[in-house]
Amino acid sequence: MRKRVTLYPRLIATLLLAAIIAIGVPPQFNAYTAQAAQPITVTVDGESVIFETPPQIINGRVMVQIRAIVEMLGCSVVWDGDTQTSYINKPNVPLQRTAQRGNNINVFVNNQQINFPDQQPVNYSGYILIPSRGVIEALGYSTVWDSSTQTQIIVTEGNAEVPSPSAESPQTPTEHRTQIPTPTQILQSSAAPEQAQAAFIGNRNSQVFHRPTCGTLPAPQNRINFASRQEAVNAGHRPCRRCSP
Repeated sequence: MRKRVTLYPRLIATLLLAAIIAIGVPPQFNAYTAQAAQPITVTVDGESVIFETPPQIINGRVMVQIRAIVEMLGCSVVWDGDTQTSYINKPNVPLQRTAQRGNNINVFVNNQQINFPDQQPVNYSGYILIPSRGVIEALGYSTVWDSSTQTQIIVTEGNAEVPSPSAESPQTPTEHRTQIPTPTQILQSSAAPEQAQAAFIGNRNSQVFHRPTCGTLPAPQNRINFASRQEAVNAGHRPCRRCSP
């Protein structure tokens, strides 16, 4: 007759714990992944961009749903599903469909194809995500990455200086650092005397108005002077979220 062996619950638990320790904890469960990543935000002249799907950092590049940004810049976006191409044009540039379907997603800005050497556009959960800096700079605008707030700042002033790229940590998105003039520099170098005396300054392109000391004032040719906040609101302008006029 065989002798029946009884395993008690405490013994079973001890054996399971020993097996888990021997195997080890899966590498994806660690202190870093347990913490929620800080969300990435994008602003255009101080206004936050609203996306249907949040931006991602892939291979050190900020990847975004580009339509949300370029439409805020007054540009048009046309998606050609046959060639997997996103056509992005300024208002005065007529669309020319010249793309041919290949292995990657194509991006054309003002009918010129944009190359992305570091990270190609991707289909992310049904949304096309594109490296934002290449598109923004091809449109003639500037970008700066604020790592402390995980924010990509887009400015429409054409007089910002872009220094040579410097070596960065692999964990930091490889965005160009744009030297944005300080409010005092902007008022002294580019604003006309009557603009410096304005109570509020509006942006003809984005329909946003700012305080004269705001760090994201539009280029001089795009400015509208307002004597009061109510005048700016009556003209259809929204207050800048950065300077809260």
